[in-house]
Amino acid sequence: MSRWHRIFQSTNAIRPVRLPSVSGDTWADLAPDARTKPQGALMHANLRHLVDAEVLAKFAPPHAVVTRAGEAVHYSARIDTVLGVAPGQPTHELAALVAKGLRLELRTALREAIETNAVVERTGLEINLSSGLRQPLSLTVSPVAPRPSTEPLFLVVFTETAPASDREASATQVEIGRDETIRRLERELSLTRERLQAIIEEYETSLEEVKSSNEELYSVNEEMQSGNEELEASKEEVQSINEELHTVNNELSSKIQALDRLTLEQAALFASTEIASVFLDTELRIRTLTDAAAQIFGAQVSDRGRLLSNFAAPFSLSWLPEDARAVMTHGGMTDRLLDGSDSNRYRVRLTPSRIDGEMSGIIANFVRVADDTA
Repeated sequence: MSRWHRIFQSTNAIRPVRLPSVSGDTWADLAPDARTKPQGALMHANLRHLVDAEVLAKFAPPHAVVTRAGEAVHYSARIDTVLGVAPGQPTHELAALVAKGLRLELRTALREAIETNAVVERTGLEINLSSGLRQPLSLTVSPVAPRPSTEPLFLVVFTETAPASDREASATQVEIGRDETIRRLERELSLTRERLQAIIEEYETSLEEVKSSNEELYSVNEEMQSGNEELEASKEEVQSINEELHTVNNELSSKIQALDRLTLEQAALFASTEIASVFLDTELRIRTLTDAAAQIFGAQVSDRGRLLSNFAAPFSLSWLPEDARAVMTHGGMTDRLLDGSDSNRYRVRLTPSRIDGEMSGIIANFVRVADDTA
């Protein structure tokens, strides 16, 4: 047979070593309380080596070490439980040697571990044993810590997840599990339908509320639009009123200017005639007076609103209330000649004062007269 078609095993693999029987003198060599104890670190290292080898051989799951190309470089004990020789040309590729149910999962897991350089695990796998039983397995591919100038290696571990079982029993168990799963799914489906029905009812209720809210918003929108139209109309009215007020203000300004001009002209007229005139209200309080009257009575502009009888005049004013009452009552005019204490004679004329046709007081004119005129 050609050397390329042979299967080789690494010489540095740990061969299964059976522990010595724990009886007689051997137990004394291993037990701490024995009559004699192992001497030195060498004896302890050998014992540890033996124990590790026994544990790996009997209790460790089947495993292998492969390269990046998938070729096996080391097999563990009991690896034959998962290996199956494929027909055709011999090969060292582990994926071609494992049982048929593990090949695809092993290739994909090994490729993922190579790409990610992380531990990859596959569960729920099964293989058919030679005894006719089905063995549940899990597959783990883990990168091995790299060493200098060596090719990256990956540890492939096949772990038995449950005891092997008969196919018919497994089928029955699977059927029972399937029925239980179907019942559970039916219960979940029923609950889901009930929840879906409740959600649909809530959705319909929310939809009605949304429709009602939309109608209210539409009504509010119409009210706001109507309010905006009213505001626009009010704005136009206010603008029109402002224009009218502006016009009235201009007219008032013109009238005030005319009134001021008339007042100035009236003051100029009074000053030019030198007639002492006093405008009194119905209670004989001063409304206004000319400069000549202010000189006679010693009054000022700020004395408006005071009684004329409160001022010292060169003549007596005891007659004034009676004559004023007669003028305001009958609407006539009175004349009176008075002798003043300043050696002057004064002619006093009272005339009624009307504003808008109503009696508002009297106008008293005081004129100095010469003796020959009297």
